[in-house]
Amino acid sequence: MAVIRHVVQVVGGTIRNDLWCDECQTTGRFEIDMHAMSNRGLQPIGTVRQCVRCDYEEPLIPDGDLGS
Repeated sequence: MAVIRHVVQVVGGTIRNDLWCDECQTTGRFEIDMHAMSNRGLQPIGTVRQCVRCDYEEPLIPDGDLGS
């Protein structure tokens, strides 16, 4: 089986901050939509969700497919 390696540049979108965090009951949560640069332009790859006041960190939720 052939192995194809890709190098991509990941770019963060607009930050949505001051969101309610259910873990620490504050407005310390934020979200950032992540995109990858490709030959088709910016492609959505998911959203990062974290909190600045507690250890809350949600795994990256895939939004799109970076296939050819």
